[in-house]
Amino acid sequence: MDITGNSLWPATIVESYASINFKLGNPADWRKATILSDAVVAICSEGESCNGKMLIDDEYLVSRGLSQDELIPYRFDPAVEPPRVIANHDWGDTTQDPELFKRGTVREVNANASKL
Repeated sequence: MDITGNSLWPATIVESYASINFKLGNPADWRKATILSDAVVAICSEGESCNGKMLIDDEYLVSRGLSQDELIPYRFDPAVEPPRVIANHDWGDTTQDPELFKRGTVREVNANASKL
C-alpha cells in the first residue's frame, strides 16, 4: 500500500474555537477554515505526485493557479488582508512583524507538560 505524507500549515490565523477562545488577534485578521479544506482537497487530488512536502495553504493554492484576488473570499473580513504568521517561502519576506505573534518551542511545551 502506498502512503502519501505531507504537512499543511496556515499562513495566517484561521477562524476556529482556538483563535476565538485564546483571543488570537482581531477576527478581521483571520482567514476562514475553508482555505485549509480547499488546500487539502487539492493536495489529495494530486495523488502520488505530491508527497513528502511541507506546504503553506495560500502559497500552495497560488501554485495551483489561484490569483491573489481569488484568495479574498477566504478572508474573514474581505476588506482586510490578514497578517502572515508564517513568512513567505522566499525567506526574504520582511513584511512579517516579529512582535505580532510570538511562538513557543517544543522544549517549552515539553517542560510545561512535565509540570502538570
